[in-house]
This record gives sequence, structure tokens and C-alpha cells, in this order.
Amino acid sequence: MAHTSPVYVRTGATYERFDARTVEHMLNLVEGSLAYINERSRRLWPGQVCHRHGREDHLAFLPAPFLEARELLERRRTAAAPSVRP
Repeated sequence: MAHTSPVYVRTGATYERFDARTVEHMLNLVEGSLAYINERSRRLWPGQVCHRHGREDHLAFLPAPFLEARELLERRRTAAAPSVRP
């Protein structure tokens, strides 16, 4: 969620860049963000509003990066599924 370069920490003898619990946590963050946008985001503003992204449909613009992240995380989870041990 931060705007920084990734930091990788090895906690064992082998280095694996996939961790199912981390992906699940990230998916929960994505779902929570989408729920916030859909359920709590401001939808009406007094007067005329100009959004910097320049798109007509602000509520379609907001979830776009979260939908992309969800798709990528689910794809990564599916790709790793055969090698992930419970």
C-alpha cells in the first residue's frame, strides 16, 4: 500500500517470492478498498467538480487499480497453487 520500492526478507534457507498468506491478506485489502469505494465514497459534490484524471465516470475510475490488482493476485495464486503446500 506504500509508494516505495519492494523490500524482500528471507526468513529461511530458501527464498520464495510467493506466500499464500500474504496474497490472501493483499486480497482482503483490495476487497476492503473496493467495499469502501462502493459503500462509503462520496458520490455527490456541491457545484461542478473537475477530477484530475479527466474521466467522466469518477466511480468507474476509482476501483480500476484495485480490480487490476485483484486479477493479478488471483492469477498469481492460481499459478502457484500446485507448488503451495498446506
